[in-house]
Amino acid sequence: INNPLGAITNLIFLLAPLQSSPEAQAYIATLDVQVRGLARISTQMLKLHRDSNRPTKFELSEVLREISDFYRPQAERQGVVVHERIETEGSIEGFRGEIAQVVTNLLLNALEATSVGGNVSFHLYPAPPWLCEVHGTCGYCLSIADTGKGIDPENYARLFEPFFTTKGDKGTGLGLWLCKGIISRVEGSIRVWSSRRPNRSGTCFSVFLPAEEAIFTPLRRRYEAEEPGCQTKE
Repeated sequence: INNPLGAITNLIFLLAPLQSSPEAQAYIATLDVQVRGLARISTQMLKLHRDSNRPTKFELSEVLREISDFYRPQAERQGVVVHERIETEGSIEGFRGEIAQVVTNLLLNALEATSVGGNVSFHLYPAPPWLCEVHGTCGYCLSIADTGKGIDPENYARLFEPFFTTKGDKGTGLGLWLCKGIISRVEGSIRVWSSRRPNRSGTCFSVFLPAEEAIFTPLRRRYEAEEPGCQTKE
């Protein structure tokens, strides 16, 4: 796939100077953006394949910053502001490429749902004790929220079904299904909240990823004494 994509990219570069009309230049620019998008998907899938047999220790905060920085120019073109609230480094052991795919899918969904002037936010923090108790292990929570129009309640039950999409021809209906599959394999979970109330609409996906330990001092309580987070139960 990368070989013909490389050839197409070179042909676009050679073709652009030969076109003088603004309309032709606009088409070439759009073509270039779409080809780069295909190349990015190909690179992500190749990285996912290379990571598939080698679980490693990595930091969730690093993955979030990389993906946020990569897509921030796209968000700016859309008139959307991306916020980060990272309260821990979030060190876990697993398949970095798969987790990056989850974050990318959720972020792109949030950007697509958010109109000009809206916001998309990341929040990474150690999971609260009650959630650690539910899973039988401590871990980290990653939330990706947007100020979009929200999800129709009648679609809640089908969000994670394969091939279900509300995007028409623009969507495949595989993104959230893939996310849930990846998260389930590491014994995590994914939840969603959404509102369609006027002036208060939006959607939030929250992912739980297990870890050996998760200790932190919340930003809003730094003035207080340190409190240990949940620990893995013996």
